[in-house]
Amino acid sequence: MLNVSVPLAANDPAGQWTVLVRELLNNTEDKSTFAYTPSPRNAAVSGAAHRAIYVQNDLDNIFRFARLHQDVTIVGGSSSFAEPAAKRLISILEPWGVRCQYMDVAAASKTRELSEKEAATWVGLQFGKAKAGAGNKPEMSGFAVQGPVILLGNPEDNAIIKYLSEQKYLPYKPDPLSMPGRGRALLAWQRDGVGKGQESVTLIAYDDAGLQEAVGSFYEAVAGLDPLTKWALPLNASVAPAKSAPGLAPAAGTLWTATLVDRVDGIKVSGDSLSVLTHDGSLATVDASGKVGAAKVLTGAELEAARKELATPVDAAAKKTYARPDRVFKFSAANGGKVAVAYWGGTLRVMDGANVKSEQRLPQDITALAWLNDKLIAGLADGRVVALDAK
Repeated sequence: MLNVSVPLAANDPAGQWTVLVRELLNNTEDKSTFAYTPSPRNAAVSGAAHRAIYVQNDLDNIFRFARLHQDVTIVGGSSSFAEPAAKRLISILEPWGVRCQYMDVAAASKTRELSEKEAATWVGLQFGKAKAGAGNKPEMSGFAVQGPVILLGNPEDNAIIKYLSEQKYLPYKPDPLSMPGRGRALLAWQRDGVGKGQESVTLIAYDDAGLQEAVGSFYEAVAGLDPLTKWALPLNASVAPAKSAPGLAPAAGTLWTATLVDRVDGIKVSGDSLSVLTHDGSLATVDASGKVGAAKVLTGAELEAARKELATPVDAAAKKTYARPDRVFKFSAANGGKVAVAYWGGTLRVMDGANVKSEQRLPQDITALAWLNDKLIAGLADGRVVALDAK
């Protein structure tokens, strides 16, 4: 008997599915067929994606926590990523009037010292009589950190979080492999977990990316940013691919890419080849197939003259014609009725009259443009020369 769990995705198609199992020692196999009917609510999951994991009304408790308490102590774990996350948390809470101080986990995780009067009447989570001083267990007296607390880290690097987990204060048991998972975080609110009458918020993660997610989710809760589907998902929902994309043009295909030693400063077309000047002063030849030939190093007046000659000029009329409110015009290059327009940041648009023929964002800022017959040649800030099919 073999039990196999098949992790189907929310958008997997309905119908008959077949699981084939092969035993490699005897080279035998068997299969089993089952019918799969996805839930009609699966498509609604796209609107319910949250950042850090939380349960019930903990986001509301965190919102109230930040409004109620103006002086908070942050206790970070011993991992290297805890203190930078604490500094980020301090900076984003300051505009909300929340003053934070950072306390080392070694000092904070000591048991709280009780006075003689406190010890006479103190009642903790366990039976027994409390003693004056620091000889009590945390279950009786709580921890040395006072007032509202934000805990960062996980049970492996923060003794207070470990205690909260063991005492069942957390909604889920943290685990480095599955909860909350790599690059993920868990937020949880507690009362009386750190000490008598104390509120605490725990940000649990096992790596830097997860703790950064926890800090961001904590801020969203403090700011009152509600998820798109806070209350309930729709009973039925569907997702279908878009049949058209109004206002968007296809990207021009890449014919070849050549890599040079430095940023491209200028391109000049000579017959069926290109002369490409890079920022280090090298003048290289690139043929129509993208093969890089020998390079010559220019200096002095020869280099300055080459930079002026090969640089892509800025056409004032084209700048006025092809200006966009969402992009900053850089320069353009015309070829018959087509005009290639480069915008700062790597956006490249090819115009055919008033029509947008192609548009795309190249991986680096565009530093030079030229036409080699019907090929559009773009020089990039990282030294790449890209030939695009702009027919």
